[in-house]
Amino acid sequence: MALKILNISKQWPSFALKNINLTVESGEYFALLGPNGAGKTMLLETIMGFTKPDKGEIYFDGQDLTDLAPEKRNIGYVPQATVLFPHLTVYENVRFGLKMRNINHVKQKEIVNQVLELTKLTALESRLPSNLSGGEKQKVALARILALDPQLVLLDEPLISVDTVSARELQGELKQLNKKAGKTIVHVTHSLVEAASLADRMAIMENGELLQVGKPKELMAQPKNAFVAQFLGYENFYSGKFVEIKKDFAVLDVGGFQFKVSNDCNFRVGESRTFALHPENIILGSAQPLNSHVNSFSGRIVNFEEFGSIIMVTVDVKLMLKVVVTKNAFLEKGYEIGTKIWVCFNLDAAKFLAARAL
Repeated sequence: MALKILNISKQWPSFALKNINLTVESGEYFALLGPNGAGKTMLLETIMGFTKPDKGEIYFDGQDLTDLAPEKRNIGYVPQATVLFPHLTVYENVRFGLKMRNINHVKQKEIVNQVLELTKLTALESRLPSNLSGGEKQKVALARILALDPQLVLLDEPLISVDTVSARELQGELKQLNKKAGKTIVHVTHSLVEAASLADRMAIMENGELLQVGKPKELMAQPKNAFVAQFLGYENFYSGKFVEIKKDFAVLDVGGFQFKVSNDCNFRVGESRTFALHPENIILGSAQPLNSHVNSFSGRIVNFEEFGSIIMVTVDVKLMLKVVVTKNAFLEKGYEIGTKIWVCFNLDAAKFLAARAL
């Protein structure tokens, strides 16, 4: 029951979806990732049928959905803004869609009880929405959709208004829903951590275009361009020129700063390339490493920023490099501005990007 999106385009006065092509396999958990305004919700609404594309086709399980009314698509959609009936209990909210379909009472009870158990809401079935947390409300909205048994579920930022503890619980239940109930899920988010922890594959979207699709590890290992790299947490972007080519490595020069990279792309002397280094792929140390297969340089710490349990350290090695270390390691080593330090990174740490403005 694959979802196939073929050449979908839609023009609004100030925005457009541009030639979207995407296949989400049956039973796959797929994350649609991008910044605010990238067009993620608009794409979901087009799949759902709330918006008709100017051109292109949408198929699910071999059926052409392009001109089908939303209520005939058998797609479950949980929007970003959770709307529950305030005067109905959890049980009654989940049952509501079944009543509208005139399902008999015995079957209604059977389905609702199964869904409440699946979403771990049984203990809350008598509560009104006003007595639920943000995470619980989101689970009820999901349960209400699941009661109608859609094979495709679209989630628009389902964790955005949920506290950290509830988000972890809900993530686990979403993954279980995908694997145990066999639902195909498309999950929109702007959080890389959220997408990487849940998705089998994900797509990076910007300004109405899909830029890159793949497994999370594949995208992290080789981002297509600077935008994708930045969104995936790369911080160090440079342009350099190859000055020496050997059998196993090439030497890249960035304004007089030279280092080695793996020679697996048939580089040429004089060729200029843009590349990125992820801060997690650079290691800080107090002594020079002895391994000849890594790049190592001495420098000084010139700045650091705290982000929860990690520290982003800027090191001047005649090139400014940003490096991530844990807060505990930073404190234990006694690092501070001015500390002499060594940085090292492997030959394959540099990721070469398609030409694009940084």
